[in-house]
Amino acid sequence: MLRLDKTRELCPLLAQNKFSAVVRFNDLLTAVAGTELEQAIEEVKWLIDEFQFQQALERLRTIDTVKNLEGKRHE
Repeated sequence: MLRLDKTRELCPLLAQNKFSAVVRFNDLLTAVAGTELEQAIEEVKWLIDEFQFQQALERLRTIDTVKNLEGKRHE
């Protein structure tokens, strides 16, 4: 799962269109810096910057699903 603690805080804020989602998203960016998730999360940043929170939430869920599937293939 995408940095579970960070996404657990972020997803409800995005779903509720809360401005504080911007801060939590930046926390997530910091948490994934230097990992294989960094580029994928960086690609969501423009949605956050444009306050497209619903689209950002959908994209994060897609990234999370793909990463979970990839993880299961390697088990």
